[in-house]
Amino acid sequence: MRGLTLIEMMIYLAVLALFITSAASAGYGLLQDVGMNSARLTSEDDRLFLISKLSWALSSAAAAPTAHGLVLSIPMEDPAIDPVEFRFDPESGILFACMGAGQSMPLTASSSVTDVTFAAAATGTRVTAIVDGIPFALVRTLTL
Repeated sequence: MRGLTLIEMMIYLAVLALFITSAASAGYGLLQDVGMNSARLTSEDDRLFLISKLSWALSSAAAAPTAHGLVLSIPMEDPAIDPVEFRFDPESGILFACMGAGQSMPLTASSSVTDVTFAAAATGTRVTAIVDGIPFALVRTLTL
């Protein structure tokens, strides 16, 4: 019965080390892709949530919204939530919503928001922002 020579053993170990290194490298790449996709999905979810909240408030408006700097105030028919206000804090990069006399709630705490503008006119409202580096705009015409 013949055993392995030292040279054969070193070759087998080198091949095994090559396989382990390749598998670890591929696994690390997959984990990085999963992390990037997760962050991208979270950012997309935040944008969609923000757009849905703004759309809901603007479509439920009882009168024309008013914009004052970084605050958008939307009058509502229901006194419990009148007015709905959206306020942007540029220092923290968070957009807040407040319904009636309630407490302000952050809408974008897990995303970076910049360059928020509110423009309100008698015919409609325009909201623009950049969320995690991706710009979006919401334009809503007023139909009372």
